[in-house]
Amino acid sequence: RNNNDHDDDDDDANSSFSPLAAKTTYWYRGAEKLLKRELLQITTRADPSGRIDPNSLDESSMELLQLYMEHQQSWQEVNLVVERDERTGSAMTLTINRPMAFKLSESMGRLVLLGAISAEEGGGATVNRRERDGEETQNIVKFLGAFENQCGVYIGGPDDMDLPATMVHGIENLPGAVEISPGTGIYRGGLEAACEGVLA
Repeated sequence: RNNNDHDDDDDDANSSFSPLAAKTTYWYRGAEKLLKRELLQITTRADPSGRIDPNSLDESSMELLQLYMEHQQSWQEVNLVVERDERTGSAMTLTINRPMAFKLSESMGRLVLLGAISAEEGGGATVNRRERDGEETQNIVKFLGAFENQCGVYIGGPDDMDLPATMVHGIENLPGAVEISPGTGIYRGGLEAACEGVLA
């Protein structure tokens, strides 16, 4: 087999993806150009100090500006679908956005493991819940021992910010873990077994 045959095979393998990739790139660039053009028109209305009077904007410009500002917090997030109800069409997702921490302090460990008494939408101030019994205290000590120096904690939200975090991983056969969808190799749960395994 010569090099030309190999190159042809590579072209055939990649060709099935090229129409989708081209269409995605086309729409992304089109949306990017539209956004830049519209935002440029809006910014030309700014006064010398850089402020924009909302009353000087027409309805469509105001709507675009509001959407742009609202999505500044979520433009890089990915929502991982972990459950789907075929009957209702609803789904439960986990938001993977900006990292909050790569190491755990005691208060962060408590927040991740136990949740909070209350939490402000968008990852604002939280009031950590305290341990209710000795078993929860032991679990926090074990959790910190396992993951204090290396972990990945994401802000998540905006819903259920007061609940304990969910561990997402790629460890097959971890006791207590469930594959989110057959064949994905992505699992959730199994925190207790993960702590035991790291500390072993």
